[in-house]
Amino acid sequence: MSSEGIIVLDESACVVNVAKFFLKFTSCRVGAKIMLGILERIARGEGTGYLVVPEFCRACDRCRQVCPTGAARGTPGNPPYRIELSACINCGACFDACPFGAIERRPGRKER
Repeated sequence: MSSEGIIVLDESACVVNVAKFFLKFTSCRVGAKIMLGILERIARGEGTGYLVVPEFCRACDRCRQVCPTGAARGTPGNPPYRIELSACINCGACFDACPFGAIERRPGRKER
């Protein structure tokens, strides 16, 4: 049994939400169930978490400057900074901006 159809998307469509929608129709497959669970966690903001590694943080303030939500917090020159995951949207800007490798991406983790 197969189904055929067409999917029309524009640039405003969230790929995660589109995938979640179609995976609900194939939920009889074990892999699809697992993937749907992962996508639902990502959509809730639980897919990844960014944490500051205190030993590497030099309080350069770059993470705070690029964070669009203010989730990266700290005082310049006074390490370590921290990531407030309740405000974090998991964009990765802090991770990309840190020249010292002090931001770690932790899949599926929330702030302690």
